[in-house]
Amino acid sequence: MNPVSVTLWQPPRPKQGGKGRGKYHKHNKTQDDYPVWLGKAQIALFKALRRAGWRPAPRYTPVRVTAVLYFPRPRNKPKHIDSAVWRSGAAFRHVVTPDYDNAVGGVLDALTHSKAAWYDDAQAQGGGVDKWVCGKGERPRCELTLERLDLLPEPIHPETREHACT
Repeated sequence: MNPVSVTLWQPPRPKQGGKGRGKYHKHNKTQDDYPVWLGKAQIALFKALRRAGWRPAPRYTPVRVTAVLYFPRPRNKPKHIDSAVWRSGAAFRHVVTPDYDNAVGGVLDALTHSKAAWYDDAQAQGGGVDKWVCGKGERPRCELTLERLDLLPEPIHPETREHACT
């Protein structure tokens, strides 16, 4: 099956877990609204994947997930952003908390709970995560690409019965 791309038109949320002691959790109350976000995200992803023609990957079929996450633009210029970049209104790289694995964790949870992507989240394979802060006037979102992978990277040679990588 060819890769399928969908957009979740909701701001990315870090995966719920841990003790919530980090700066992101204190300032954004992520732990409190995470279940609400997760419910909305899983319904939206279920619908988007079905519209795109994706069917859940069978058990033991790996799925590569690539994510581009666009976080809301802050009201005030962050200290680490150049004034000219801020005034231009362009999108810029998100280099503060949450870190990339926690940021994409919420999206992976939503894909798992939607039951539209795979049988088990252990099937998810790393495909890359980019984090951005929205440009002026852009909506926060999660752009996802899902692609089924073969269990073996290359076919087994019939004459030797060995895997091509060995």
